[in-house]
Amino acid sequence: MTSNNQSIAQPLRVVILTALPLEYDAVRAHLSNLQEEVHSTGTIYEKGTFGVSGCQWQVCIAEVGAGNQGAAIETERAIEHFKPHYVLFVGVAGGIKDVAIGDVVCATKVYGYESGKAEQIFLTRPVVWSATHTMEQRAKAEARKQSWLERLRQLGYPVPEPAPRVIVAPIAAGEKVVASKDADAYHLIRRSYNDAVAVEMEAVGFLQAGHTHQEVHILVIRGISDLIEGKDSSADQQHQPMAARHASAFAFEILAKLTPARPIPTPVEPTITSAPTNNTNTHADKEQQMPTSSNKPTDTFEVFYSFTHEDRSYADKLHKHLILLKREGLITESFAGEITLGGDTNKVKPLDTADIIFLLISEDFLVSEETYDVQMQRAMARHRNGQATVIPILIRPTDNLENTPFGKLQALPRDKKPISSFRDMDEAFAGIAREIRAAIKKIKGK
Repeated sequence: MTSNNQSIAQPLRVVILTALPLEYDAVRAHLSNLQEEVHSTGTIYEKGTFGVSGCQWQVCIAEVGAGNQGAAIETERAIEHFKPHYVLFVGVAGGIKDVAIGDVVCATKVYGYESGKAEQIFLTRPVVWSATHTMEQRAKAEARKQSWLERLRQLGYPVPEPAPRVIVAPIAAGEKVVASKDADAYHLIRRSYNDAVAVEMEAVGFLQAGHTHQEVHILVIRGISDLIEGKDSSADQQHQPMAARHASAFAFEILAKLTPARPIPTPVEPTITSAPTNNTNTHADKEQQMPTSSNKPTDTFEVFYSFTHEDRSYADKLHKHLILLKREGLITESFAGEITLGGDTNKVKPLDTADIIFLLISEDFLVSEETYDVQMQRAMARHRNGQATVIPILIRPTDNLENTPFGKLQALPRDKKPISSFRDMDEAFAGIAREIRAAIKKIKGK
């Protein structure tokens, strides 16, 4: 805590490595407050900041050159030096199939296609490295949206028509520039690794080094700068910078959605509420009461969001639908989410002072030790003691909630239809926002 009782979220650290100068420049464009840092071996990094939703990332970037061996060495060096939470390799690649120039590919796995035994025919002995599960899942989630394109517009870059796609799929990596369909390497990839959609030269070394550090989440993100079929070298000057910009924009969109730390507003004191107490009035349990204005000297209710990392997008959506309540001074907000690698356990402290606690319920919420066994239990204890009001919000389908500690509470939506089941989720969130607004205004006598 600072002297003014304001908690400051600590920045997360990410290392982003690139092979080419134009890739480095595309990443650098998203950063501010850049400072140079020289490693004892001579590698030069730049450290900058990337802000999102009031939080900051510390981003360390380096240009490591082409090739898997160099990528492995520099990845290991950067992880040991900066101790990051996430490491990305961002750049361009050649498209093999099912992609277009300007598309972005996030690698689920990378084939080291040159590993094998050379006899009369080449016998493959595949080396395969994968992205970490967390990163692959986040890439898939963001690939379904087009919000990452806004990061291009914010930097003044054009967005092509039709809009580029994001493909989450395998790629291949070797030590050769595959420039023709007639190349032996191309035929080897198509014959033995036929689900690979792109080819490049650094991902095997990068992932191999990254996987020796199990505490680090890793991902390869590539923009398609050319296609092996119909390759036009004269167009590289235009397509490579564009592909690098697209890959970088998507990389920073992923970072924006990975951020577990959020700023904590100044607590409102005191936080006494009139939530239901332990009595025999089951109707009162079902139709829970919001905090009353008679025992609060302020007109602002402090709201706490409890949710898992997987449901962050739903929490963000609910926040947006409640923004007018915040601007009108009716609520302040604190966010927790599931504590992840590098997360600050102090970020759940506002749960102990909140007037209203939202539980964003999903299967992930129920299986998480942090959200179910820690946050929910603390929330329900305060609810039973009349110190807070707990409101379950049904995010995704679950089973048998009646047997949970919050099973008797009135959940939203009132018809118990999970938000993810709505054809228009904005409609569902708008209905929840109306319920919350009506309850608060009733309390305040408006």
